[in-house]
Amino acid sequence: MKILNWGRSGFCLWYKRLEKEKFKYPRKDSRRVVNLSEEQLHWLLRGFDINKLQSHKKLNFYSGF
Repeated sequence: MKILNWGRSGFCLWYKRLEKEKFKYPRKDSRRVVNLSEEQLHWLLRGFDINKLQSHKKLNFYSGF
């Protein structure tokens, strides 16, 4: 997997290769760009299928006092 990220001063390239397994990358259309949240990226790099996982909804705490 190659990840290209733009930082403020230039590009960063991360490369990760698995020795025995394959990444479960979403492949509905190989030409489309897939936008991932930080959490989904961590799941993908750990070997999870991100199409089958859902995170909990974020809660906002509001104190009416």
